[in-house]
Amino acid sequence: MIAASEVPRQDKIGYIWRDRFPIGAISVIGGREGEGKSLLTCAIAAEVSQTDSVIFSNGEDPLCGSRSRIEAAGGDLDRIYFPEMEYLFPRDLAAFEEDVQRVGAKLAIFDAAAQYLPHLSSDQAVRRATTPLTYIAEDAGLAVLFVAHTLRSARRSQDIRHTIQGPALTRAARCLAIFGKVPGTSKRGCCFVKDNFREPPSALVFDLEEVIQGTASVARLVVIGESEKLDPFDLVIAPQAEAWTPRRRRF
Repeated sequence: MIAASEVPRQDKIGYIWRDRFPIGAISVIGGREGEGKSLLTCAIAAEVSQTDSVIFSNGEDPLCGSRSRIEAAGGDLDRIYFPEMEYLFPRDLAAFEEDVQRVGAKLAIFDAAAQYLPHLSSDQAVRRATTPLTYIAEDAGLAVLFVAHTLRSARRSQDIRHTIQGPALTRAARCLAIFGKVPGTSKRGCCFVKDNFREPPSALVFDLEEVIQGTASVARLVVIGESEKLDPFDLVIAPQAEAWTPRRRRF
């Protein structure tokens, strides 16, 4: 037993990346397949890398693709670290903690969650991974970000948190964002629908650009503003619109 008076008061929660994702906690970004979630994580990693180290693990895209997108978004490639192994939690918690300490990471991104957290539908299995992962994040001053797909069967009658594959993860997360295409436009939006430490912040709106890297073209997301009007359900269940046409810029 320990007296409550002996427990230190909780410090004010800090946030990373545009004051959106809590430090020392797990966050989740949910969205439909093919909407640009990987572009969003590359944009986040690139911006954070201007001042801090980032562990970036994308099990769906080749490393060269992630590198090109992060570079197109203006990232400092010397502060972006791709793991040499694909973590599986809770098995690889010790290896992950060692990597965090070695590079001094302040952000870790895992895309997509199902590749790193088996049994996403089981609260018990997810908690066995996320509880010690949170302890690592708290000790290191690290923000942990998982990316997850939303359900194709999502309906407006549902709780928005239940539209994401792996509801056990959204329950364990302290912050939840919904990302997708803004209906009737080529823009993308990110709505923040859960934050256990405060009122969720305003949604962000992004434009899509095409950057020329040598002989190749690479897409990137650019924040163009905030919005109080975006409906997260529109980002989850809106019908697929016509393909976007990015603006060309020489890189």
